[in-house]
Amino acid sequence: MLDSSLSKLKKSCFPILAYHRIIDENDEDSNENFYYDGTVSCTVKDFESHIFFLKKYFRIVPLSEVADHIANCKISEGGKPFVAITFDDGYKSLISNVIPLVDKSNIPCTFFLPTGILSGDAIPLYIYIEAALNNKDSFEMLLNELHITKSKNHLLLKRSITSILASNNQGKTRSLVEKILNVNMLFGYIERNFLSAEDVRHISSPFIEVASHSHSHADFSMLGKDEIKKELTHSREYLESVTSKKVLSFAMPFGGEKYFRNINAQVFSSSGYENTCSTVFGLNTFSDSRLMLKRIVVNEFDTLQSIKLKLSGYLDRMAKRING
Repeated sequence: MLDSSLSKLKKSCFPILAYHRIIDENDEDSNENFYYDGTVSCTVKDFESHIFFLKKYFRIVPLSEVADHIANCKISEGGKPFVAITFDDGYKSLISNVIPLVDKSNIPCTFFLPTGILSGDAIPLYIYIEAALNNKDSFEMLLNELHITKSKNHLLLKRSITSILASNNQGKTRSLVEKILNVNMLFGYIERNFLSAEDVRHISSPFIEVASHSHSHADFSMLGKDEIKKELTHSREYLESVTSKKVLSFAMPFGGEKYFRNINAQVFSSSGYENTCSTVFGLNTFSDSRLMLKRIVVNEFDTLQSIKLKLSGYLDRMAKRING
């Protein structure tokens, strides 16, 4: 049924997939005791199966090509609907687990990078939490600070800690984690798990677009106009200085609709961007704006069937019926 729906998908529908971390199940850090807090999209093996399936039903094209077709109300050419592939947050596994497959398969994709991680001067709070949870000593200290009783199920404990920290005031959470983590722990974790400026400088694949995910991965709904402009402009200029290429695309941190609510879309274009991605779910159509593109997030709980369902347009149609 889903395969039939996909084969009939209109060429005026434009899905964009959003991945984060692609892991190799044979890696030491991929064992069940390591905690990723939802940043894992899938394994290398699963990603390969996604590519195989996507090439059967879609033409995988650059993000800019999808945006151009939406803006100009042009249907996809070549007999199949277009799809674009994106990756958020700049995990180091992109080098070992994504770029080789992208090059082998000749498929374009976009890497959205928070530049504060590359420069080391604006580390997002979620990385502090990730680093603390994945260090034995700081993990024990978090349990004590939050008065959580130990159990043998470390994964469940780490999910509980994340839930508590997420519900706290951000300032309070940052103070707690900074007190527990020393600088060497934090930057050691970043060095092992995230791309550096040098890594980005040496990405030579012609299929990779390097794009902005802001500077500090801030909550834009909490920022003033000047702060938003600074986040947008600084991250673009930093990436252009690293890559010596124009940076034309941006992905909103967190990406939900509320983060766009108080922002005039023209701030993106006036900051040098042609395309802006959200994580608002759905297939893009001619009624959508290239300055707030929808994306379909792929997470660790997705199967090939659930991804097919998301791409088929069935969930979009159901949402329209529910919302009248």
